[in-house]
Amino acid sequence: MHPTKTLAEVAERNKELARDYEDGRSLQALAKTYRLTRERVNQILAAMGVTRRKGGGQPYARRHAPLAPSRSFRQEIAERLRALRAGEV
Repeated sequence: MHPTKTLAEVAERNKELARDYEDGRSLQALAKTYRLTRERVNQILAAMGVTRRKGGGQPYARRHAPLAPSRSFRQEIAERLRALRAGEV
């Protein structure tokens, strides 16, 4: 038998669930974490007015491909290398 939760506890759980979703976690991951069905997670998010992401996730290759460094990151590294070579550091 499942322990009974108060309305305040359920409301707090739903807020955490919505924050986790907005931080990028999938419906399936949230369902597993909160021990709910994927559909129930979807219903909770809809009731809270959370905008659903489009699509069913990224293709496998894109999900597991290493991220390319951003241009600003590459520029910062290049500047640090120039400073190091010039003996400024």
